[in-house]
Amino acid sequence: MIARPPPLTRPRPEREIQRVILDWLRLKGIPAWRNNVGAVTAGARFIRFGVKGAPDILGCLPPHGRLLCLEVKRPGHAPTPEQYDFLRRIERAGGLAAVVTSL
Repeated sequence: MIARPPPLTRPRPEREIQRVILDWLRLKGIPAWRNNVGAVTAGARFIRFGVKGAPDILGCLPPHGRLLCLEVKRPGHAPTPEQYDFLRRIERAGGLAAVVTSL
């Protein structure tokens, strides 16, 4: 008898990875939130919200308030140049910045 290969699993969407990370940060007592960035056209107006390249998760690390910036990507996906640039600027300023694919 020939064994069947295991079923293919779908890649976990970024929003699920974000939720797991936010839940873990909450359990650890680290204030953190989802940071939405984007743009919308409303009639003839173009409205941008957030800063282009800003990460998916922002937080404040106790006890001294160091800024935490996490760009969440599915495995195999890379951040945009704007996202890399934003994270580098945060690190140079003393914050903790990373690209993460899981908890």
